[in-house]
Amino acid sequence: MSNDQQLPEFIVVEDDPLVLMDIRDMLMREFNALPLGLETVRHLDELLAVVGRPAVIIAGCSLDGFLGAIQDAVRQKLPLVAVLIAEKPEGAAELPIDLTFVPEPFSSEFMLEAVKSACVRLQSIPS
Repeated sequence: MSNDQQLPEFIVVEDDPLVLMDIRDMLMREFNALPLGLETVRHLDELLAVVGRPAVIIAGCSLDGFLGAIQDAVRQKLPLVAVLIAEKPEGAAELPIDLTFVPEPFSSEFMLEAVKSACVRLQSIPS
């Protein structure tokens, strides 16, 4: 992502403090951005409403829980992409959001590439 383009908001949803810390440190090193963090997807839609700008979400949760937590943001057409720490389920091609799946265990390099790719894809979504 070029320096003249505004960075998206990074939101990390992860209940494992070590994984959260690793992802947070990676985002700070690579993008010089301090991500917002949540332990669960329970308040994700509320946070997205407050943020109100394009966002990359990195979440360690179930696909159903994630999709339920972003319903309002999807209805409002907020530009979002996500990296979900999970196996890709059947039928994932018909999702209402651009979503990359990163199965566990994953390396920091693999996660970083998924996030960089998400940032590029986010730029093509109209605001």
